[in-house]
Amino acid sequence: MKIDLLVVGKPKAGFVIQGVDHYLNLLPGLASVRILAVKPEPLTKGADPDQVRRAEAQRLRKRLKGFGLAAALDPAGEELSSEGLARRLTQWEAAGINRLSFVIGGPLGLDPGLIQEVDAVLSLSRMTLSHELCLLMVLEQLYRALSVKAGRPYAK
Repeated sequence: MKIDLLVVGKPKAGFVIQGVDHYLNLLPGLASVRILAVKPEPLTKGADPDQVRRAEAQRLRKRLKGFGLAAALDPAGEELSSEGLARRLTQWEAAGINRLSFVIGGPLGLDPGLIQEVDAVLSLSRMTLSHELCLLMVLEQLYRALSVKAGRPYAK
């Protein structure tokens, strides 16, 4: 399975960059995973948050065309355990889905219109997470889920 993490902006925090690199190095052999970043909308003083999300959503939509199943990450989405994510990945693969895109918004989250357009909406937590931390957590959970799916042990 090919998995794309479509994100608004690139991580800037050093610990996130290190963690992202760590999991990207662990994932080959389990799945082909790549990160595709779109330019964030400038967050100037007085910027309309809805307008910012809509502009970022337009950039995300352009990158999503032809990318198979799209799953947005949003606090209101479905929460899965690592094993549940492994089962979901197996179900999607059995349904013939060979390309999956996880969509991660910027600091203001995802545009509600884009969330309604995707195939699935998943949540890493009901708590608010930074978009950078979300990227790292998705990679970590993909590593766990793909390890379970492959019958490999992973640290619990």
